[in-house]
Amino acid sequence: MFYPNEIRQAAEYGSTDKSEIKDQERVLAKQLIQNLAHHFKPEKYQDTYRENLRALIEAKAKGQKIAAVPGVSRAPVVDLMDALKKSLAKPAAAERRPALRAVPKPSVMLKKPRKVG
Repeated sequence: MFYPNEIRQAAEYGSTDKSEIKDQERVLAKQLIQNLAHHFKPEKYQDTYRENLRALIEAKAKGQKIAAVPGVSRAPVVDLMDALKKSLAKPAAAERRPALRAVPKPSVMLKKPRKVG
């Protein structure tokens, strides 16, 4: 989602897709849009990130000490190349499983049931 001050006119960007759209697809798309559409109220939303950032900058400009927010945890950074090397060093899942034993075929064929009557 973009806020009004972040939206720019994009008239120079034309559609380059020349694929054919079937009439049924167009009707279905319109039905989906109409079913999901409702009146949009932009005043309902606020850019709290921008507001908080502006307040932080103003506090810093006034000489106030800025501290990190407690309780914010960050995900651990994983070295992808190291993780890949470790995964290749492990035996494959198929090698870890015990071998499947062949099921012996029954030596006697079952007779079909007779029809009564």
